[in-house]
Amino acid sequence: LSYLSMTLGGVRRLRGYLQHGLGILFLAFSQRLEQRIKPILPNSRFLTSFFSFPLTKGGYSGVAVYAKNSTALPRKAEEGLSGKFQSTSKLAPNERISTSYPDVDDIEAFPDEEGSTPSTFDALDSEGRALIVDFGLFVLINVYCPNETSDARLPFKMNYHLLLQERIRKLVEEEHREVILLGDLNICATPL
Repeated sequence: LSYLSMTLGGVRRLRGYLQHGLGILFLAFSQRLEQRIKPILPNSRFLTSFFSFPLTKGGYSGVAVYAKNSTALPRKAEEGLSGKFQSTSKLAPNERISTSYPDVDDIEAFPDEEGSTPSTFDALDSEGRALIVDFGLFVLINVYCPNETSDARLPFKMNYHLLLQERIRKLVEEEHREVILLGDLNICATPL
C-alpha cells in the first residue's frame, strides 16, 4: 500500500499522483481549494474521497482523503477528532469508527488568555482540520494541526494536540486498532 501526505497551496500537479500507482492521497490545504480540486480528482467508481472544511473561515484550512478503491477501500470516515463534528449529517452508531470518543474531562486543557479552558471540543473541530478513515485493518488519521500565529493561539494549538493524542490513545489502547497518523502537524523539535 502506498500513500502520500502533503500540504497544498495549489492544485496544478495533483492529478498525476493517483494516476501513477499511489493508493491513498492525504491532503491538507492552506487555502480553500474545494472547488478547484473536485474537477481534477472527481469522485468516481474507482476513487473514494472525503473532505473536511472549516465551518466559518473560508479559505482557512481543510483536509481531504482520496483512496483508489482497487488498492484500499475505506469502510467508514469521520470528520474531526471528537466524534461530535460532522458537516453533513449525524452518523448513526453503525457508521461510526469508534465506540468511545475523547471527553473534555479526559485532557488537562491549556487555559486561554482569560484563564478559561474549553468546556467542549466544538471550537477545536470546527476548522476542518481532521479526517479519520477506517480501512478495516487500520485507521488513518489525516490532520492539518493549527499553527501558532500568536500567543493567543497557543492554547488552541496545544489543546488540539491533546485532543489528537487522546483520540489516538482511545483507538490504540481501548479499541486495539492499528493507527497511522499523517498530515501537517505544524510542530518543530526546536525553536526556529
